[in-house]
Amino acid sequence: MSAGPSSSGPPAQKRRLDCSLSNSLDDSSANKKLFDFSRNDTDLYDGIVKVEGQLFYVMKGHLARHSDFFRGLFFTNFVESREKIVELKEISAESFQIFLELISGGNGLTDSNVEGVLKYSGVWFASLPFQKCQKFVIEKSSFNKKEKLILADKYNLQPLKKLLFDDVKTITDLDILLPDTEAEINGFSADTHSRITKKSLEFLKIARPRQLIVPTQIIFRDYRLHNVESWIREREAENQIQNNQNNRQN
Repeated sequence: MSAGPSSSGPPAQKRRLDCSLSNSLDDSSANKKLFDFSRNDTDLYDGIVKVEGQLFYVMKGHLARHSDFFRGLFFTNFVESREKIVELKEISAESFQIFLELISGGNGLTDSNVEGVLKYSGVWFASLPFQKCQKFVIEKSSFNKKEKLILADKYNLQPLKKLLFDDVKTITDLDILLPDTEAEINGFSADTHSRITKKSLEFLKIARPRQLIVPTQIIFRDYRLHNVESWIREREAENQIQNNQNNRQN
């Protein structure tokens, strides 16, 4: 006589199925991929890209539509255009996966992967993923203002840079925005230094510095804000002395 299902819990087969489904969901969350580019389905690809040993099956035209780099790679006389598998070096497989997802309508960006995708979106002249990366940094990332400024300067994210400096209303705000290390500040672009100087002049109520010449690369002695003020005041004093000397000579 066969025993019926126990009333104390679900059947063993159902428990096994539930457990299997749970483990599958856990694995999916741990290795979340919005699109699977590893499927060797000839209906879904006409090109293969190799990154860190992984093969990505892609549509060449779709990549070319979003990136001038891939248009040249696949549809010009480059040696790679005649190869069955095109290998990309330096970029990580994760970054390339996210890049492909972004141009396919997905978005798997995180704080940890956004810079890699941002970098190669710029290198590959891919405006859509580049803009999505910038939007993520502005709206969803947990980066502090210093980290955002470093990214904005490094990858020329002008909308982000404008937002950061527009939000600076006081000297304290500027101090919060500026990074702490010598290397980071000295490495800033001329545009970023110009924005820092402009804000400093506003706080010192110097609306139109006539003879104050501000170098492109400002050297902060201990790389904190009070030295920005000190530098400007010293230059003003030197300019005033020079003006007095010129007036006496005349």
